[in-house]
Amino acid sequence: MIPILDTEGKLPSTLIVYNEIIGQRAQQEEIKKKKEEIAALKKRSDVIGMENPLPIMVMDISFRITLANDAYCRLSGISREKLMTMNAKSFRIVGQKGEGLKVVLQQKKRSFGEVTVEFPGSTKTLEQYGLPLLDEAGNLTHILTVYNDVTTQREQEKKIAEMIEATRAGKEFLAASASELETAMAHIAQGDFTQKFSIDDADPLVKLKTDYNTAIDSIRGAMEELERAMLQLDKTINGLNRSTNEILKATEQVAVASQKSSDNTSANLSSVEKLSSDISEISASIEEIASTSQDVMQHAEKASQEGHVAADLGKVATTKMQMVEKISSESV
Repeated sequence: MIPILDTEGKLPSTLIVYNEIIGQRAQQEEIKKKKEEIAALKKRSDVIGMENPLPIMVMDISFRITLANDAYCRLSGISREKLMTMNAKSFRIVGQKGEGLKVVLQQKKRSFGEVTVEFPGSTKTLEQYGLPLLDEAGNLTHILTVYNDVTTQREQEKKIAEMIEATRAGKEFLAASASELETAMAHIAQGDFTQKFSIDDADPLVKLKTDYNTAIDSIRGAMEELERAMLQLDKTINGLNRSTNEILKATEQVAVASQKSSDNTSANLSSVEKLSSDISEISASIEEIASTSQDVMQHAEKASQEGHVAADLGKVATTKMQMVEKISSESV
């Protein structure tokens, strides 16, 4: 509204100018609506980020932490209030694989890698996903990082790898031990009983080798005993040989003596005949003595019978004498 004055300064009329703002009002309402939608989306995004089960952290391009959700607080063991005062570079990275956040800073693109981080109370192995956050002009303003805790998985993988390595080493150890045993058995087959094993408790064939050593000791002991017996047998055989030689010599001497005796046999025949005649005479005398002895035996038997009769008569006489003594005693 514009006042129009005359020459006298009076207000005879007024100029009214209208500006249509319906479109502007609509634009303002649209902007307000979009702001509300953006605020709602931001709130929803914040809720999603804060309540996400995966650890999430947002930092600016200087790595100052601007957001950390509950999962990241639990992972790090640090309160959100303290995290908001920290720089991500404060954490000590003890291991890293793959792409780092440098790719996000320099190339403004996603990155993926694996980092091992020392937190105040623990060391974690994390898969790290880096996402660039750009403004309307396409400038990088923040970095969104999402983590996946693979500490337990990596520890299990390490144990499995160690088990595989131990199995491989055990297999090689077993093969070497079996080869050593095979060599020892070959020595035995060739009659060599001097081969023994050194015992290692880690050897999978330790019991078999221990039993082998025990058996070898027993066999060697038996062989040594057999060797001593063989030596004794050799001595005995040598002694028998000497005795046999002596017997042979004695036999030769007997043969010589027999030859001499043969020469004297004829001379002794006459003596033998005379001796035979004397023996015949002695035999006749013996027969005569036997006949006389028979007579003596008959007389002795007869005397024995008469002795028995005399003994009986003596008993009767003794009885009668006792009766006489009794009668005499009664008479007195």
